[in-house]
Order: sequence, then C-alpha cells, then structure tokens
Amino acid sequence: MEEIKLIYNDEGIITGSNGPDLSGFSDLTQDQIDIKIQENKLQSLRLQRNSLLQETDWSQLEDVPKVLKDKYKEYRQYLRDITITFSSLEDVVFPVKPE
Repeated sequence: MEEIKLIYNDEGIITGSNGPDLSGFSDLTQDQIDIKIQENKLQSLRLQRNSLLQETDWSQLEDVPKVLKDKYKEYRQYLRDITITFSSLEDVVFPVKPE
C-alpha cells in the first residue's frame, strides 16, 4: 500500500494529501473515522465485485448451455460471497473467470 503523504502550507495547515478524502470527519472520533475508512474500503470491493458479476450476467441466460452456465454459476457465487471473506481490495483474492 502506498504511503500517505500530507501537504502543508506555510502556516502548517494541511492543504492536501494523496490519502482518502476525510472532509466532514472533523467532528468524529478516531474509532468513527476508522469505521468510515473501513466502510469505504468495503464499498470499493463491492464496486469491483459488481463489475465482475455484471460482465458474466450473460452466462445465466436461458439459452446458455448448462455446462457453461454451471461453471459461471460457481464463479459468480464466489464473487457474491467475497465480501464475507474479504474486507478491502488490498487483501482480496478474486477467482479466475471460467473459460
């Protein structure tokens, strides 16, 4: 993971960073900020997972041969369950798409 770098102005005030956007977090406790960050990581994982599922929606159509449909069915179920096993894109292991 890339190291977060903060950018300060001449008065020592943070003016930017390469880290996550934490605007609106000033009234939160550190525990609440940590929860928000984890929620954002999980949301990123869901977005990637949803994209992979969408790419294979065709495989479950009625006219797809059962053998092919079954291969993709297992792959798609793994993708649906991925947020149970993993909590961010940093540690996820995506399954290999069937051929």
